[in-house]
Amino acid sequence: MSAATAASWIDSRLESGVRVLTIVVGRLDSKLHPRKEFAQALVDAVAGGERRYVLNLSNLRYTNHTYGILQLAFTAGNALHNTGSRIAVCGLKGHPRRAYLYADVDRFIPEFRTERQAIAAVSAESAIA
Repeated sequence: MSAATAASWIDSRLESGVRVLTIVVGRLDSKLHPRKEFAQALVDAVAGGERRYVLNLSNLRYTNHTYGILQLAFTAGNALHNTGSRIAVCGLKGHPRRAYLYADVDRFIPEFRTERQAIAAVSAESAIA
């Protein structure tokens, strides 16, 4: 998947064999940033044979419980279900991190402070998610 096929609010790049999807906006809005665009970025990567993903949310400063961080996590889980893929989240801070941990999503999609830690985790032999 090339960066050109991803939505403008998602930066997509390959780093050490891991597809890193970075949300480049500070606040997600369901009308401006439809989850179907995020899901399509994942589906395209899976179709291309990729199985290791990091969702970098370091730019995200605000979220609510209806949309935002939780919606991204659930969308990723649905898109990658039964594909043998591994995914981790990194870069969460402040309110978005509190929402993620409060919802206990890290039980299914582990959260790491840095992108490097997340890449190492999904690159490890044992599956995470």
